[in-house]
Order: sequence, then C-alpha cells, then structure tokens
Amino acid sequence: MTAAESADRRPHHEEFAARPAGGPTTTDQEATDVQTTAQEATAAQPAGPAGEDPHATACSACGATVRAQDRFCERCGAALPRAGMTGDRVENDLGSAAGVSDRGLVHRTNEDGLALRVLARARPVDPTGPDARAATAAGAAAGPAQTAAAALAVVCDGVSTAPGSGPAAAAAAAAAAELLVHVATTLTAPSAGRGDDAEEPDTAPGAGRAAADQGDEDADGPANVTSVTEDTRPLGPRRHPTAPPGGSGAPWQPSALRAAAAVAHRSVLDAATLDGDSPACTFVAAIVTEDRVSVGWLGDSRVYLLDQAGARQLTEDDTLSAAAVRAGLLPPEQAETGPGAHTITQWIGSGSSSTVPQVISEELSGPGRVIVCSDGLWNYVSAAGELAARIAELPPGASALAVARHLTTLALTGGGADNISVIVIDLPANVSS
Repeated sequence: MTAAESADRRPHHEEFAARPAGGPTTTDQEATDVQTTAQEATAAQPAGPAGEDPHATACSACGATVRAQDRFCERCGAALPRAGMTGDRVENDLGSAAGVSDRGLVHRTNEDGLALRVLARARPVDPTGPDARAATAAGAAAGPAQTAAAALAVVCDGVSTAPGSGPAAAAAAAAAAELLVHVATTLTAPSAGRGDDAEEPDTAPGAGRAAADQGDEDADGPANVTSVTEDTRPLGPRRHPTAPPGGSGAPWQPSALRAAAAVAHRSVLDAATLDGDSPACTFVAAIVTEDRVSVGWLGDSRVYLLDQAGARQLTEDDTLSAAAVRAGLLPPEQAETGPGAHTITQWIGSGSSSTVPQVISEELSGPGRVIVCSDGLWNYVSAAGELAARIAELPPGASALAVARHLTTLALTGGGADNISVIVIDLPANVSS
C-alpha cells in the first residue's frame, strides 16, 4: 500500500461511531477530582517571560516558549506533546518477547500505549545437563533455571481527535498489564517453604475490585508503559481450583482479560487532567502460556497467531465497515477500505458504551509467534498470510526484537501514516499440539 492510498482512506482513529446515550463519560466532578491545586493555579496564571516558569519549554517546530499546560503553540499552532506520552520510539527486549512503538512519519506525537511482561517459572536442572556443567565450570552451584510460563501483552491506541488520549493510552496499557501480572502470580504459591495452610499473598491495590469488573485501581500504579521490566517471580505449584499459568485448562484467562479491560477503562477516565479532556483508546491484550493464547479486545488493534496450524488473525475489528461486512451489507474486500473502515464502534474511556471485551482462546501448536499490534502496522501488512511471509524474509531463528523491528520498518517504508506499535511473542517448539 502506498502512503497516498493510506492517506486517502483513513482518518487514523479520528472518528467514533455514534455514542449511545447514557454511556460512561468523564464528568466535571471526576475531572476536578484528578486535578491538583498546583495545576489549577498554573492554568490561571498568564504567560510570563521565558525563564519565569520553571516548566516552560520550547516548541519543537518554531522555538517559541510554551507552558506545561499548553496543548498548542500560540505562535505556529503546532500540537504539543503531553506529559506521560510514549516517546517517539521505544524498544523493549525481554528475550522471548519484545515490543517496539514508533511515532511514525506523519503524527507529531506517539499516542500508542504498549506494555509487556514475561513471568518465569523455575524448572529443575539436570545435574548432567549443560546448565549444571556451565555452573560447575564457573565455580557455582547449579540452581533452578527459569523458563517463560506466561507472556502478557497490551496495546492501546489513543483516539487522535479525543484530547488527552495519548497519556491515557499509556496509563491504560500499564494498568492492564499490572492487573494481569497480579492475577497470574496470585494463582500460584511460592515453590518452597510454603504449605497449603500458608497465608494468602498480599493483594495488590484494587485488584479484587478489578476482578469483579468494577475497574477501580489504586492511582499509584505506573503511568509510563515504556519502563517495561521482566517479572521473574517463580510460579510454584497450584493452591487454588483455578489452573495457573501454563496449565492446560487455563480457565482464568477470560476473566483476567475482562478485569484488565475494566482497569484500563478506569485509568483512561482518571487520565483526564485538563479541562476539555475526553480521552479514549482501543484495547487489546494477549495472555500467552505454554499451550494456549487468550485474547481480549475493544476496537481495531489486532492479534495474529502464526504457528504450525497456519497464520490467522484472532481478533475481529470493531469498526463500522467490519460490522457491515459481518452483516452482509458490504463485501469482505471493503472491510478495510469501505465507509467507516476506521470508525471504531467499541473502545475504552470517555463515551464508551461497554468495557467488556470480546474474548477468545486457542490452543497452540508451536513453534511460532504471536503478534499484537495497532493499526499503524496492519494498515500496511493486514492479511495473516502476508504477515507471515514478511517475517519469513528474516533469517531463521530471528529474535522477537528483530521481528518487531522488521515489521515496524515495513510500516514506516509503507508511509508511516500512523503511530506503530508491535509486540512479538515467541512460541516454544514443545507446546501441546
């Protein structure tokens, strides 16, 4: 697809479908509650000479002095980045999983939010195996090695025409990822020194309410989704009736995904810190365990599964044109080019009529990869088969980060008309068929 074709057909999430009456919105009181006294005082002061405002910066387009609360440069009219926005380009490499978020070539800011976590599980070390031999050679005892038990990925794409959506998308992705980590880790007990009569692990702030889909979470959670670190807390034996990460039944994932969407929605509403903010974004999250991938989504951010069973798209776009195709009103080839192709019908944040995501689960047939992305990628590489073919251009055994970089480059060379976020999760060769 050429850049001209992309520019002609899509508004980059700049449209909502008609919002049903009664949908949750950010009220004046909610907006007031999250503003600080310092922000209100600063907003009421007239602009002073450069140097008097310690938070004043220079416009990147014309160099004029701008204040922290300004949204646009008063001299040239350029849009200004907001606190909490994802950087122009961020890369996170966790080995078996990696993510890249890029501003693209058209937008002045990156309004995508991306979060990635990998949970590890201890596994016994064969005393005659290479791990034990390497430890012996180094003069150390061979302790338990760790393998990935679950990868948790979230992408939120801010709505360009809804003020405040960039920081809100970042906060939403971070909050959802932390909720998923909490659910996954509290389903298991430490592997040593604990019995069935041990006390329950500490409950993370707001996690219990989130599990009930009420969406409340402590406001102290991380707001910068680019500070992604690997969680290597060991996952021990199961103590609860629900299967732990890596278990074959895995009934916990659907409810965890719904709770994550509820927490993300509340985080978006709480991110409305300035008068006139009405943040909103898409939501997609994936939980990848040893034998299963579970996905929940609202909007048109996507998840693809590429394994031994073939390449397929797991999500279905929540857009007007996609809905028309499913209803038989438009031919399938117009799902991404017809009227309303980027008018989303489901989202989280201001004006959302529902924060309950669609959820699906599939068994894995490794080896392979899971791809989680915003429309900044799939506008240029949409079909699952084409996506697999482009990844196959890389050398065999390419890392997750190499694949994420390659796909981001494809979108940039295709035009880069939108923010691009890509998460790649490697599937091991020994998953269940």
